[in-house]
Amino acid sequence: MLKAREILRLKFEAGLSVRDIGNACNCGKSTVSDLLKRAQKAKITWPIELTDKQLMSALYPPTESPTSHPEPDMEYTFHEMKKKNVTLMLLWEEYNLSSRKV
Repeated sequence: MLKAREILRLKFEAGLSVRDIGNACNCGKSTVSDLLKRAQKAKITWPIELTDKQLMSALYPPTESPTSHPEPDMEYTFHEMKKKNVTLMLLWEEYNLSSRKV
């Protein structure tokens, strides 16, 4: 049985405390607490009609990726590196400053 399913069963069916569930499932009480919060947020109730894969997808939905920086223009970088007194560190600092403005 999936550990997440067992944690939910022990909480809703047996009515155990977070500490007792952690001891029974051999995991920390913070893990149990986090999983119960995720279940509450996903509106998962007992008994669970979901498969293990569906349950894990509901508990751990894909996260939204943070705003990514634009990729550096490598052609520009190679062209600039040919110039005298231009270092990769200098180009990186330039790229870093320009990506903060975006």
